[in-house]
Amino acid sequence: MTDPHPSAPPSPKFTPVPDDLVPRTETPVRVLVLGAGMAGLAAGYQLARAGYDVTILEARDRPGGRVQTIREPFEGGQHVEAGAMFLPGQHALTIGYAARFGLELAPIGPDDLPTMMYVRGTPIVDPNAANAAWPVPLWDRERIHGVAGQFMDYIIGAVAEIGDPRAPGWPTPAALKYDTMSMAEFLQAQGASPGAIELLRLGYLDLWGDGIESYSALLILRDMAGLMNAVPPHTGHKHPKLRKAPGPSGPDPRTWNWQVAQGNDRLPAAIAADPALASRVHYGEAVARLERGADGPVRCRTATGRLFEADAVICTIPFSVLRSLELAVPLSREKLRAIGRLEYTSFTRVYVQTATRVWKKLGRPGIANTDLPVRWVNDQTAAQTGAMGILESGSAGPQARAFAALGDVERARQVVAGLDRVYPGVANEVVCSTSKCWDLDPWARGDYCWFLPGDMRALLPSIVSAEAGIHFAGDHTSPSPGWIQGAIESGHRAALEIAATRS
Repeated sequence: MTDPHPSAPPSPKFTPVPDDLVPRTETPVRVLVLGAGMAGLAAGYQLARAGYDVTILEARDRPGGRVQTIREPFEGGQHVEAGAMFLPGQHALTIGYAARFGLELAPIGPDDLPTMMYVRGTPIVDPNAANAAWPVPLWDRERIHGVAGQFMDYIIGAVAEIGDPRAPGWPTPAALKYDTMSMAEFLQAQGASPGAIELLRLGYLDLWGDGIESYSALLILRDMAGLMNAVPPHTGHKHPKLRKAPGPSGPDPRTWNWQVAQGNDRLPAAIAADPALASRVHYGEAVARLERGADGPVRCRTATGRLFEADAVICTIPFSVLRSLELAVPLSREKLRAIGRLEYTSFTRVYVQTATRVWKKLGRPGIANTDLPVRWVNDQTAAQTGAMGILESGSAGPQARAFAALGDVERARQVVAGLDRVYPGVANEVVCSTSKCWDLDPWARGDYCWFLPGDMRALLPSIVSAEAGIHFAGDHTSPSPGWIQGAIESGHRAALEIAATRS
């Protein structure tokens, strides 16, 4: 098998995340962490290293939460990511934990990420080419600039205007004005033509909530600030020290995405298996009830009937699940409103393995934004070797729910038919398929969070605030929902909050 990345940068020496982030305590403090996703593991790891008496409860039989790698039924040793797929090179905390545990990282370079589009039955192999043959009416400048230029014209300026989402006092009035409108309204106000909006929504913008008409424009502007590296790394951590490839034009790994070789689930597995945590993680323990009397310990009862007590709790359970539990703790009205109101994106991923990488034979990118039911198409094997390949159809909102309502066979049939329109010949080379419907996962009940217009102003302060001895973490409490980096940041924040109360 040949190296899929002959031009990849040399294996970079990443800077490990410090394991002494939390000041050491000499007083026994019991901390109960609810959830062994990346937020809970990061918090638990740092606290345990600092001498805290940590217990982690996890409803699943594995660590990682929405970091989940699927290996069956695929052949040839290939695998797919059901949740978090990319580890951006500038995400210092995510990359730093991989370095801390000595995990090999596989590169996904810029050459692996060109995106084609399929619109109104027309394939556009290079959507950024000037004057591409678009089947939709566009202003002259939109046609000349291509889709990337349209992003620059209509969106990037506002990304800079909202400021740093991690800064104290954010969101500022300059940012909050974008919380009053949907993303569709924002694009219209920016002067985008109906045709440009039809193109811009495909892929990234329509993979949140129920599409661009549904969510706050500020949600996307905040996320893009992180994607563009406009936001500095978390306080106290430096960017990884990376080496460039030989030659003045060699690729810079900070511009690359990465994956953990053999599967991203090896990252949470490594943290959970560390001696600091290995005996502290209890699997198959779904939280059923949280209770606390006046100034007493927090008690957690699980579905198995076990009772755990702690001086402090870090709750990383998604609000989509938390609101169905018994919460006999004195939480404020604002906190209960946030728990009950925060939205989670319906997301369905369907994977089709093929005998060959048909898209490469066609000369088409393995990533496609489409207006078909298959929506966002992604080559899950870009960083894997072998003749076979795996295409993913990722859909959000109503289409995700429509796919989730189907049986496995019919769901796969419809996706294969859609993929065959984008990449003719796929239907003749199907080896196997499987899927992941996050709405149907009882411990997630949706994927990443999203906000209705106006809800970022209304809910953000209450989502993060600690109350009744409970500290809240998880990517939904961070400026980067849907990213491992956001989950880790939130876990570190919650751990430091607990340390501050004990100093």
